[in-house]
Amino acid sequence: MPPDEFDLCIVGGGIYGCGIAQAAAASDYTTLLIEKGALASGTSSQSTKLIHGGLRYLEHAQLNLVRESLQEREILLDIAPELASREWFYIPVYRSSRRPGWMIGCGLMLYYLLSGGTSHFHRLPKRQWGKVLPGLKQEQLHSVWAYQDAATDDAALTRAVAESARSFAVISVNIPNSSPPRQIRTAGTSNCPIRAISMHVH
Repeated sequence: MPPDEFDLCIVGGGIYGCGIAQAAAASDYTTLLIEKGALASGTSSQSTKLIHGGLRYLEHAQLNLVRESLQEREILLDIAPELASREWFYIPVYRSSRRPGWMIGCGLMLYYLLSGGTSHFHRLPKRQWGKVLPGLKQEQLHSVWAYQDAATDDAALTRAVAESARSFAVISVNIPNSSPPRQIRTAGTSNCPIRAISMHVH
């Protein structure tokens, strides 16, 4: 039977909520996860689908953040290859672009170094522009840079993290808007009414 009290109550079954639930339950906290709909039905199913190191943060000299993010990306690629994969991304540089080609190249070199040599990059030859990127406007196009990062199915990733959380006995509560209120007690707080009609322990 589900417990009457919980050490931690998490509202929202997106990637952050599921990830926090997983970490908390793995640390032996009794954890309740509340979601009004299906897991990953909100923002976590409408993201950019990228698992990246934050290339744009290099411009603000946030090197430690980028390095840490790239390390986490590699961990995910290693432990869940069915959920994340390396992909090529392209940066077209026009003569009117705010960042010139040499700056993009320097940034990608730094990104490559911070990734430990896993984020490969190169300058795309002009003869391949139309083949690799059909429909790309080539008027005033100065150069095209290609680099590797990673992509994922965001909703599938969230569901996988939720399943991992459930393996640590995280309890999930569905909250349809039409359901009557009920009392859930969380450790260290008073009773608080929430809307819930079912509890599932997996």
